[in-house]
Amino acid sequence: MKKLVSLLLALAMVMAIGIVSASAESDAPHIVIYMNNGAFSVATGSDKSMYTDMQNYILEKTGVVVDVIQPPSGSESEKLAVLLASGDQLDSWIGSWMDYAADGVIQKLNDYTDNEDYQKLEKIWADWDGCLEGMQDDKGNIWGVPRTTSTAAYPVFVRQDWLAQLGMDMPTTIDELEAYVYAVKDADFFGNGGTIPMSTTSVSDLEMTFLGGFVATGRGNWINEKGEVMPFYTAPGYKDFLETMHQWFEDGIFHKECFSWDATTLRQYIASGAVGSTAHWYSRVTLENKNLEANVPYDFSKTTYIYGICEDGLVGANGQKTQTLNGTRSTSGWLISSKCKNVEAFLKFTAWAYEPYNYNTLVYGFEGEHWAYDSNDPDAVANNKVVTLEGGRVYARDYVISLGLPTEVLTSEYYDDGRQDLHNYWLQHELGRGGTTCTMPGETWQCAFDKEAVSLNAPSAQDVETYYRENALRFINGERSLDEYDQFIEELYGVGLQEWIDEYTRQWDAFEG
Repeated sequence: MKKLVSLLLALAMVMAIGIVSASAESDAPHIVIYMNNGAFSVATGSDKSMYTDMQNYILEKTGVVVDVIQPPSGSESEKLAVLLASGDQLDSWIGSWMDYAADGVIQKLNDYTDNEDYQKLEKIWADWDGCLEGMQDDKGNIWGVPRTTSTAAYPVFVRQDWLAQLGMDMPTTIDELEAYVYAVKDADFFGNGGTIPMSTTSVSDLEMTFLGGFVATGRGNWINEKGEVMPFYTAPGYKDFLETMHQWFEDGIFHKECFSWDATTLRQYIASGAVGSTAHWYSRVTLENKNLEANVPYDFSKTTYIYGICEDGLVGANGQKTQTLNGTRSTSGWLISSKCKNVEAFLKFTAWAYEPYNYNTLVYGFEGEHWAYDSNDPDAVANNKVVTLEGGRVYARDYVISLGLPTEVLTSEYYDDGRQDLHNYWLQHELGRGGTTCTMPGETWQCAFDKEAVSLNAPSAQDVETYYRENALRFINGERSLDEYDQFIEELYGVGLQEWIDEYTRQWDAFEG
């Protein structure tokens, strides 16, 4: 750990030196952003000339010098902690305001609500219910700019070519999906036992994808008969969920090492053509679609894409849709450091980045070098319909602060054969509320629970969460027998579950009252 921290400190110092040199030539306000929003498309970042030219372009258009720091793969949070502790300039990053506000690490934006750029951002997000409210505390303090919206982000993608070979229709229920994945396992379409009937990487992936078909509130808190707020892993039906997931794991539906995979490993398996269905975040499939198509011969006259979904959503044994909807009132967004001296500059750059043409530039690169409006569409500019160009300098989307909804639905991108890019199609047509029943966190999703208060009033809460995660995985992978499930619930109370319940119930009652 000491070696890791030393390395990260060294990286932070090197990055800081680069930032100073980049801004030294201009008297314009200078901001530094830790771009931990998943925007980077190339691990090494953009070509140096490309980075500099984009930086100068942004300066010309906004009057702001913007530098970005690329998070290292696998240690984003560690590097962020080092940067915050180092004293070097760091003006904004993605995080939950609840993790920083009480300690004075971030500043509120209430003094900037009359700012023209803040009002532009507020107008953009006003159409997405609950997003603005999620960035505010119960006193009306505004702690950042939203990043996420309500999304149905955990669909089950299914290989449509394998469905056809098996003579099966797209599954509409968990039972039909189960029949499909077992048939895929037997058929071993990828060959030599390398077929993965269903890909996943964590218990939470499986919960977000399937728990609504077993638990009434999905992966969300529920209210018991006493009026207490209870965590979803104590809900009726959670044991049934574990039993199904364990059986699938035991029977080889999941890869035996899947719970140790990172995103890169998962995407490599998908791109190789080995995966028959999925239970995880949607973009692991959509962003890998081009690579998949390069590896898997396919007749696109039959279906537009290799992977498809049941657009109405899978139904569980309880009659509900299985997928849990990500709640709109997320407390995660772009936070502003309490040390930031140029809040207005940050707001100006961010508001500028949300305009469609500027968004295209920050995502793809420069018009004419990296992208162009589709010449086959006379209304391409009005429709913001673009095609990407080959041969330009490497641009790694360094500056895409507006990545995600609502901006990603503004642009239409197409493959060379005229089909819409799967990721772009998904954002525009499928990432809404369809196919879900439950809202996270269940009945209490409207309340942004104060994690600082939880830590103070229920010190054992983190131990409870850790114990649940460890044992849920053990139940699924067979390290622990489900005959011990009732004992597990008692163990949770021994770790401090009642303290968790009391604090969450107190906050919920105060919110409702």
